[in-house]
Amino acid sequence: MLAGAAGSATPGLVATLKDERSRGEVGVGISLVFKLTFNGKRVKTLPAGTYKLVVNDQSRYLQFHLMGPGVDISTGVASKGRRTFTVRLRRGRYYYQSDPHATTTRRSFMVRPS
Repeated sequence: MLAGAAGSATPGLVATLKDERSRGEVGVGISLVFKLTFNGKRVKTLPAGTYKLVVNDQSRYLQFHLMGPGVDISTGVASKGRRTFTVRLRRGRYYYQSDPHATTTRRSFMVRPS
């Protein structure tokens, strides 16, 4: 599951951003989905290594921003679609958020030695 000797990236790190319509007592609203998963599970800790990060952005309101030791990558709010990044995660805490909604979307995970 870690990067190979040739430096190839481990697949499986996926960011999902989308808008979902929800029907409540007051009418139809928008629910924003913003999550980061590894092999289908929410990221809490990862071993250090090189990962392929796939950002699936289907939202008109969100963007993805990952920052931590040696990493600062982001997509734009207007750039819907699929983007792929190769990221080298080192030991430490990483944060991800949608900058326009940072107070409600900011999350973090830890990277431990491999």
